[in-house]
Amino acid sequence: MSIPTVSKLHLTWEHENPRGCLRVARHNLAHRDRWPPHDHEFAEVFWVESGNAQHFINGQEELLAPGDLRCIRPEDAHLFLTGEPPGTLMNVSFQHEPLRELAARYGEVWPWSPGGPPRGVRLGAVARERMSSWIDILAVPEPSRLDLESFLLDVARLVNGDANAPRSAGLPAWLAQALEVFNDPRHLRGGVPELARLCGRSQEHLNRTVRASQSRRATDLVNAMRLDWAAARLRLSDRPVAEIAGECGLPNLAHFYKLFRSAFGLTPAAFRSSAQSAMPRQWLITAPWT
Repeated sequence: MSIPTVSKLHLTWEHENPRGCLRVARHNLAHRDRWPPHDHEFAEVFWVESGNAQHFINGQEELLAPGDLRCIRPEDAHLFLTGEPPGTLMNVSFQHEPLRELAARYGEVWPWSPGGPPRGVRLGAVARERMSSWIDILAVPEPSRLDLESFLLDVARLVNGDANAPRSAGLPAWLAQALEVFNDPRHLRGGVPELARLCGRSQEHLNRTVRASQSRRATDLVNAMRLDWAAARLRLSDRPVAEIAGECGLPNLAHFYKLFRSAFGLTPAAFRSSAQSAMPRQWLITAPWT
């Protein structure tokens, strides 16, 4: 289905926000279903907070669900229609021209680059909380240019995939989103049963899904996450190896050492030594108190 054939609006920055570098708004889609298609002289990013919505964009239709985020360029023509149930979305619009330097620096990974369909991602639970935190920062009366650019770079990171992308490669959205929450020692200690609980699926269903998607067991996926977490703690702290192993759910030290060496090719102690010796020396300048 194409965008309804009615007159298209062109929104100007003066229409949106005559002052400032950005505009933050929450839209109730139940009250936007009669808006005609529109493009802008500015760019924007929006994500669905609740409910569903039909989104017509450049002649294409998509059904948006909670967590769906889209980056809209000035030339993109789009329209929202109320879904079932009616939804709300957050919108951050900003002047695109002053950010040309950022766009040039990041090239194709800049989500508002020309060409191709609009970029987007479905946010997991952790990312949605992060976006809510950004709204608290950006919704002040005089948001700063630094805050805007930091927010947009965070969006770019989410859209292009973060450090967890290889871990969740090929997995369905319900499992990839659960992994975001699971990557915490409070959950890691619970192993596969805890991950299944977060997913709302049985352990058998979880294991079948991981096998079909990544050709490994759910236990292997969980242990890989535990080891990544442990490696970060070894790199950044002097905490005892046994303490770190127990906190992530691998209290049997012999088993932990075997898994760690298999994953990283080093013992935990050697890994810590290698990682910390690679860090630049910090020169401390001290002076007597006066």
